[in-house]
Amino acid sequence: MEACPGGASTTLTAWEPEEALPSLPGFRSNRHATGNKKQTMKYINRHMFLTEARHAVAARQSDLVASNSATSLALRSFGKATDAPSRRPQTSGSYFGGRVLCFYAYFKEAVQNSSIETCRVRRCELYYYVCDDSIQIVEPKLENSGVPQGNFMKRHRVPKPHGDEFFTLDDIEVGSAVELYGRTFYVYGCNASTRAFLTEHRGEPASDELPPIDRYEALREELTSRETGKNPRVSHNIQKNPMKVFAEAALGNTVDNSGRSGFLKYGTSVLRFYCYWDDSQSLYGDVQLFKLHYFLYDNTIEILTVHAPNSGRERSPLFLKRAKLPKQTTGFYHWTDLRVGGEIDVYARPVRLIDADRSTRAFYQKEAGVDLAPRLLPPVVAEVLPTTTTTTKTSHRAPLGSDGDSLTSSSSRDGSLARKARPRNSEAVLLRYRAEFAEPKHEDIGRVFVLLYDIADGTIQVREPPRRNSGIVGGNFLAKVELADAPLVGTSVIASGHAFKILDADEATLKFMEAHASEFPLSHFPTVRGLYADYAKARFHDDNCRAALAALLGPKTKLSFGEFENILANFVPPIGQRGPPKHAAITFWRAAGKDGALPADALLQIADP
Repeated sequence: MEACPGGASTTLTAWEPEEALPSLPGFRSNRHATGNKKQTMKYINRHMFLTEARHAVAARQSDLVASNSATSLALRSFGKATDAPSRRPQTSGSYFGGRVLCFYAYFKEAVQNSSIETCRVRRCELYYYVCDDSIQIVEPKLENSGVPQGNFMKRHRVPKPHGDEFFTLDDIEVGSAVELYGRTFYVYGCNASTRAFLTEHRGEPASDELPPIDRYEALREELTSRETGKNPRVSHNIQKNPMKVFAEAALGNTVDNSGRSGFLKYGTSVLRFYCYWDDSQSLYGDVQLFKLHYFLYDNTIEILTVHAPNSGRERSPLFLKRAKLPKQTTGFYHWTDLRVGGEIDVYARPVRLIDADRSTRAFYQKEAGVDLAPRLLPPVVAEVLPTTTTTTKTSHRAPLGSDGDSLTSSSSRDGSLARKARPRNSEAVLLRYRAEFAEPKHEDIGRVFVLLYDIADGTIQVREPPRRNSGIVGGNFLAKVELADAPLVGTSVIASGHAFKILDADEATLKFMEAHASEFPLSHFPTVRGLYADYAKARFHDDNCRAALAALLGPKTKLSFGEFENILANFVPPIGQRGPPKHAAITFWRAAGKDGALPADALLQIADP
């Protein structure tokens, strides 16, 4: 009670609203309620829905009661204000524990322009969530169905076609139809847990029914069963893995050994016949040649195609895949039915045998005591083969090109390069040399090349090692060109208009030439020593030859390669005057030299007879 000016008095009661109180500490809560709002309006399947909770009104009333209680407590307390707990009504989800009911249903989909079916039966599963009366439809995925399957209708409360009501559990019964968004679903069954739930709360549901058979699906299942081997009644003639047969036999399964007698008797022997098929009577037909292989251990036959040049046919290797060849009447062909000159029927194609190889003739002589007939000629060979031989007259060799180019130009009007075949007995050896330009220009001084000579085809190619800051890109300098003989060190080689001087050769090249001294005489040490002896005796005469060589040597007992070349220059003419090249000096040095030097006695021995 508080006195007011003028003698009036006023009293504060707990039931007055909070808005009537001033904003003083202790009279108003400092907690601010959140302003977030949940989305309630959605657009689902081209339809607008208001997703407000079923108990929204009751919840708002409960919140209002709790708010009034909290306000009353705030007015009567001077400490921290506390909110009263919300009392919302209990939902069916908390009562049933989130139970989900599963119903089996199907719907029919119209099919246009099909000779097999007019409508297609699509089976699906209908899930009903008891907690919030929502429905979800899932279509099981089938292999190669051609339609997108899976979640057919997502979970939500489905409205009825007329009115503002939603579908509930009372609208779904086994054996009835449910129309959802204009599509009729026929419920033909449910699972065991759903049946038990319905029996407990609503009564025994109707018994399950069988869905109608989809004709197209049945045809696809039959085709898939036959193609993939899932149907055990269809024979695919698939040979078992030998390990699987062994494992089954180890477990007690019987094994059919009827096909092994041929292997134990003949092993892997194969008979070969040559045959042909005369198809010249048909349009664009001709005579085709084949090879027939007969496998003795399992009595199977395969026929291979013999390709002729310019036949106009695809080069398919197989004419008949290896298998037992059936006769026109009954049974299969056996090796006793095959004879040279005989005819067999290969699936309505008459094939005549005209020859057999040597081992096949020996087999028939040993096993059956029969000599096969001599070789016969097919009609195409008898008509086409000439009776006389012709000779080709070649023209003289042209001034340009090789002998192969001249022969090619004589046999054809259009000039083309002759094909080069590598000799079978030739060695795949590359001789490597270091070379430079024989007459270099000013800008080419100092350029070094590597020459590769191929012994097999007599060609040479030139490469240039890359050098830094040279301004020249290294790599291939010249492609392969023909060269009659292998070059020697000290000689010159002309390739594609470029003259190269051979400076040196690698160790492998020198060893190869020494091993083939018959082809490279200047790599034979006795030949080179005799050659130097002839030059020395011709220069210093026979009587004074040793003394002249000793005078050239002086007090030296060992010579370097440069000193050895200087002494040779006194009695050996240069290469331009029919003298031996530097290659001969290298051969003499490699044979007589020791520890990187040439003994003086080795040079004096050339004067001895």
